[in-house]
Amino acid sequence: FMKHHMRRGNPERRRLKRRILQAVYSDPELKASVEKSLGESIGTTPPIGPFLKTGPKDSPRGCVIVRIAIMSLLLITIMSNPLVAFPILSVLFVISIFRICHVREPGT
Repeated sequence: FMKHHMRRGNPERRRLKRRILQAVYSDPELKASVEKSLGESIGTTPPIGPFLKTGPKDSPRGCVIVRIAIMSLLLITIMSNPLVAFPILSVLFVISIFRICHVREPGT
């Protein structure tokens, strides 16, 4: 539990980092100053995921409810009939591997 909690970090600090990145990328003069200071281009979009760009308040809560429902059904299936759960879990594992290994194109 402590590792997971420590890894998540301080939400205020994450919010500050996100706001700094948004400020740099939204102001062309500030962005040019940062690029000059670094001596290299920082790109056209902030290096944060789409969830962080919109913030947690804009994320769909329906996805969380669906995930909880699916996990609950899987746990019930594992306990009641493991032979049925094994192929389902195998397919989900393969899908997760493809999602993790999916190579994103630059700029997305």
